[in-house]
Amino acid sequence: HERAGGYIWAPLRDKRGSTPHHWENVSVVRPGDTVYSYVRGKIAAVGEVTSEPYEADKPAGFDPENVWERKGRCANVRYQDVSPPIDLKDIIHDLAPLLPEHYSPINSNLTGVQGYLFALPESAGFFLRGVLGIR
Repeated sequence: HERAGGYIWAPLRDKRGSTPHHWENVSVVRPGDTVYSYVRGKIAAVGEVTSEPYEADKPAGFDPENVWERKGRCANVRYQDVSPPIDLKDIIHDLAPLLPEHYSPINSNLTGVQGYLFALPESAGFFLRGVLGIR
């Protein structure tokens, strides 16, 4: 949905009234930031944030089971598919040491953490851009 719609979006709060850090990260992206789209174990697209974050209703089709609240934060993103997608298993041992100890998208077992949007250190972004052949 995000790639086709050209956005990232996360609810303002979960059912307990709190905001997980990986949802809150939508509020701190800025135009020019890079977003890596990780789907089913692969980096499948890379995007450039093209707007400041803003409050927006949940995009149509985003939450078919209607689990999340309607209000959220959104930012526009221009995506490009990665072809072929990069399997995380192929780069995990080089990427993991570049990631933060807390709020990392990779856990200590070297598998992906379930979450929506994680901030990456510049060194990790530089590494991924090299793997993907992006300037």
